[in-house]
Amino acid sequence: LFRSLIETQGGSVDVFGAIHAVGLPLLLRPLKGLLGAYLSAPAPGVLVTTERPMSIQRFTAAHELGHFKRRHIWKRMGWMFAMSLGFFALLGWLATQPWFYFGLGATPSLVGSNDGLALVLFMLALPVFTFLFAPIGSWASRKHEFEADAYAAEQTSATDLVAALVKLYQDNAATLTPDPMYSAFYDSHPNAATRVAHLAQAGA
Repeated sequence: LFRSLIETQGGSVDVFGAIHAVGLPLLLRPLKGLLGAYLSAPAPGVLVTTERPMSIQRFTAAHELGHFKRRHIWKRMGWMFAMSLGFFALLGWLATQPWFYFGLGATPSLVGSNDGLALVLFMLALPVFTFLFAPIGSWASRKHEFEADAYAAEQTSATDLVAALVKLYQDNAATLTPDPMYSAFYDSHPNAATRVAHLAQAGA
């Protein structure tokens, strides 16, 4: 829709008008250390800082609109729902296994229900194993950020966000070149150098 407007009318799309057209609330606030965010609760909306030039505000708004148009929140909710079902199924099976209790230093009841004990033990043990899923979640989150950046670059100018990203990282005293292994495991957003490189390709 917005790409067709560029082709027929020339220039760039009115991103704020596009957000209004799809029924998303737009909040403009003087944020420190944050360009913007796509809000999913209590209702979907776009938050954009007023502490940056209008060109950067437009790109930020387009980036957050990209999260909405690419249905990133729904995809994450679907993944979390599927994971939750899997964990509940695993809990139901483990609750019937004596070794699960003894292995964690607990003694199950032989005559009564062990549901409460099983739940407590499961919640205590779960973080040890879900830690291994962290890189997958981080990779998926970074993939969504690249997709939102690409969408914004189609609607506005990638050059605007490049300048904004460097300034944001400088303001937050964040390194522009973090350790690759640490970043791959923990970072939900791409590092500045990688993100700039992708934007340069999008703007080429």
